[in-house]
Amino acid sequence: MLRAGAGFLAAAVGVGRVGAASDSSDESASDYRYSRSRMEGNSVRDSYSQFRGGNGAENWALDEGHAASGQQSLRGRIDAGDSWASNAEWNLAAEGYAANVDEIHHRVQFRLDEGFAMESDQNCRIFNTALADGSANSGGGGTPSGEDGWSERLYVTESGTRGDGTWNLLSYTYHMDQGGQYGDQSVLKDVGLTAGEWHQIDTYVRVNSYSGGSASSDGVVRYWLNDDLVHERTDLRFTTSDDNRIQWGGPVLHYGGGYDAPSDVLVWYDDHQIWVDSAGPQ
Repeated sequence: MLRAGAGFLAAAVGVGRVGAASDSSDESASDYRYSRSRMEGNSVRDSYSQFRGGNGAENWALDEGHAASGQQSLRGRIDAGDSWASNAEWNLAAEGYAANVDEIHHRVQFRLDEGFAMESDQNCRIFNTALADGSANSGGGGTPSGEDGWSERLYVTESGTRGDGTWNLLSYTYHMDQGGQYGDQSVLKDVGLTAGEWHQIDTYVRVNSYSGGSASSDGVVRYWLNDDLVHERTDLRFTTSDDNRIQWGGPVLHYGGGYDAPSDVLVWYDDHQIWVDSAGPQ
């Protein structure tokens, strides 16, 4: 189960920055709650200013029809026959943090549309947990060297699904010890997302220690679903250098690769909180 953090400074952003509430200055986060009272006349670009890949910000909107709290949420859409919305990127440097940090914790409320559907063994990426830019961070770019990018990303997958409207999660990791051109995939078969319901997802990544161009096998990835720890690795090697650590993350919507969505894909995000250079509320 998650434990309360030692301290939490929440810079509530919604889509417009408002005052901070804090228990301690030791830990910090940005807080995207999509509350209408904080977003009147604003747009998704006020929270996620950078939209990378796909259709940019075109497939994202603020939606009053669904909300985990407050009066609206962030909706992502992929049309049938297409594969991309885009990355709704939360970029550390653009947000005023160091361009590279050692650890990051995201917490987000997430909802799949009631009619969500996938074909056999297909995947849909829903969250960029932590990434460093470079030729080996995704897309079959090969095994990361420690200096050319890496990534940890979360997917919904049809693989192992029980056919009851609950969809499994999948961790996809590009790291220095992966088995080939593509990253390692781990299906979380004993837990899943029920379409039409809100779920709390927590993600945590800490890069490995390194010295003199050598990486230790102590990088960490953890996922929680509704406060239960559902995936953990503590033996990963991501980086050998200061400028190849955690640089960005956030919501993303991408169906596949190599195939398109068989029907319209609709998902919602709310209450996105981010702890930077902190373990967060573990």
